[in-house]
Amino acid sequence: MYILHILKLWAFHPNPLIRTIISMLYVATGLYVNYFLLQVFCVPVQWAAIYSCIALFAILIAPFIKHKFLTNILYVILGASVPVCLYCILFIADPWAYCTGYILPTVAILFFGIGLIAYIPVYLLWHIIQYYQQASKVQKALFYIGLVMPFLFLSTYLSDFRKDYNALAKAYATNTVSQIQPTTITEQLLGIGYKYHTKIEYIYDGWRPPIHHPFLNIGLWLYGESYFPFQRLAYPFTGLDRPKYYTLLFPHRSLKADCVCSFMKDALTYRDERTDFKQDSYFTE
Repeated sequence: MYILHILKLWAFHPNPLIRTIISMLYVATGLYVNYFLLQVFCVPVQWAAIYSCIALFAILIAPFIKHKFLTNILYVILGASVPVCLYCILFIADPWAYCTGYILPTVAILFFGIGLIAYIPVYLLWHIIQYYQQASKVQKALFYIGLVMPFLFLSTYLSDFRKDYNALAKAYATNTVSQIQPTTITEQLLGIGYKYHTKIEYIYDGWRPPIHHPFLNIGLWLYGESYFPFQRLAYPFTGLDRPKYYTLLFPHRSLKADCVCSFMKDALTYRDERTDFKQDSYFTE
């Protein structure tokens, strides 16, 4: 019972100040582990980084906002923060593969007392739920407005994603990839494996593609033909020499990103001189 009491205090401490301090320490620990000890999430694209920071900031300051107008704005942001947490939960859990993201950490928590880092998005989502339950009818309505807004942007992206993905699939089947129209989404699809990070792989060694684009991953979950359950790797158009066509269609862009997935020794090898990406599992398995 004592352990359950401690977990309850950790999950949502009744003192707002202590709750915020716990949250800040928990998130800071997660970021440190992610970038220095264990590669899980790579560097988010700029809009995703800003979006995540605003969501986190709103959750942290929620108990201290008393002004009616600011509180209303806060609930819009809290609603918009729900998709952030849900996406992170799905990405970590990897339900289209082994679900190792939460099964292994849960076992680690039960037997070794470790693995709580994996539950940060669940922890933050629980906070949002608690604040929602405290909200007035008007605030709940604003919460739902915020909840819907990210899906409007996502639906626009997915419409273009499906069109460009099908165009690339057709070109791949007919060996006419060099003739397709270069678009933003085409650049992302051709950059998978050496620029864009699309799958949790913290249990594998080696450098990772350093850029994390949430919408790209959601598009692959929904429309990528290679994204079926229980596949270890799920990269579309396996065997396609993506670096070759990336260079051809986007000659003014570098094959490499200007960042690394983390600051672990193996991740830093991404900065080494390297052009033959085709030997990697991203292209051959």
